Amino acid sequence: MSGPADAARRLVADRRRLKNVLVVGFLVVLLNLPLALSWWTNLRVERAGVDVTTTVTAARNLGTGEEPRWWVSWRFPEEVDPEQGTWAAEVDRTTWEDAERTGTLTVRVLEGEPSRHTAEGEVRSLAGLWTTLVADAVLLAVLLLVRRSRRRPIRSGEESEGGT
Repeated sequence: MSGPADAARRLVADRRRLKNVLVVGFLVVLLNLPLALSWWTNLRVERAGVDVTTTVTAARNLGTGEEPRWWVSWRFPEEVDPEQGTWAAEVDRTTWEDAERTGTLTVRVLEGEPSRHTAEGEVRSLAGLWTTLVADAVLLAVLLLVRRSRRRPIRSGEESEGGT
């Protein structure tokens, strides 16, 4: 026969379970939101952006001779970026050489949002993707370990395998 004490225990257990699910859900969102927002922004720039010819302010190799990293800095026209900030991106060598030679670079930008852009020949890094995947794997491993430890009861008086 289940009484008020059993109902109270079930209610506490349900609340604890709900809290645990909410914490895990929050962690999943926290870990994956930056990657999702980056993907969404890139998609918006690709679909709704306009191509703008920018003025190159610097073209540098920030890597080494063996491992070059071609970087270009530019300014948008004043009608695109009234604050006239300097923007930079890592690009492929061909784009870098063209930018250095001509002093211009084509950049796709969302109207009214100069910080949302993609430069022609831009080299994308997979560091954000790998970091997110590793963080997701660590979270999954922790969840599996917690679940496994809750399933296995600890018996008192049980000897270890080494006989100590």
